[in-house]
Amino acid sequence: MKTVTPSSSSTAAGPSGTETAPASDEGPSPLFRAQRSLEAIGQLAAGIVHEVNTPAQFVADNLYFLQRTTPVLLSALRSAATLVEAIKQTDTHPELVARVESEMNRLRLDYVTSEIPKALAQSQEGLSRIASIVHSMKLFSRPDRGEPEPIDFAEAIQACITLSRNEWKLVAEVEMDLAEELPSISGHREQLQQVLLNLLINACHAIKARQESDPSFERGHIRVSVVPAEDGVDLEIADDGCGIPNEARDRVFHPFFTTK
Repeated sequence: MKTVTPSSSSTAAGPSGTETAPASDEGPSPLFRAQRSLEAIGQLAAGIVHEVNTPAQFVADNLYFLQRTTPVLLSALRSAATLVEAIKQTDTHPELVARVESEMNRLRLDYVTSEIPKALAQSQEGLSRIASIVHSMKLFSRPDRGEPEPIDFAEAIQACITLSRNEWKLVAEVEMDLAEELPSISGHREQLQQVLLNLLINACHAIKARQESDPSFERGHIRVSVVPAEDGVDLEIADDGCGIPNEARDRVFHPFFTTK
């Protein structure tokens, strides 16, 4: 159980956006250079998100147009097929009827009228996922102000779940249990999101490790729970993976310790 409070002391420690390079005869420190590299990557990601969002938007608008007009078009085709059957009974325009019948058979009208709406719905779902990813990337690529700021905890968690989907979609189900009303907290959003993302990815890796050691264990479960607390919120991320090895449990909070 982890309590996140509304004060600046609750946030993870780290370099601020106003940090300057330490003086050294050998130039900027490796930590400073790494920080600047991450900032550059963040700016690049923000540009990519913008470039993806623009074409996705007009594709979504065109898809909305097709979803509105396709039912009318398919209804007209079905009426045309009925009309052709009626004309056949009169033995008039046999060549035209034969040509239209041939085109209808090639079209496979029953199959098309059944599958086109499904294809449009699946396309809409795909675009909705793109929009969700773009929104999450926008949250992640916002520059750190260097000081605590108000954080929408539910939004931050949803962004992390969306961005880590490629890690968990094949190995686990993710359940999100958020209280209806969460208090506003203050902190370093970028650092908080990185912690949340790391916890989710670690949970996925623990589940993968259990699947590799236990063939009978097919699909894991990750549960993210957030409830109000007296001084902020309580966050709990639980999984049914292999767990932390006994030899590592006393060291998990040591700075720079990792089993990766």
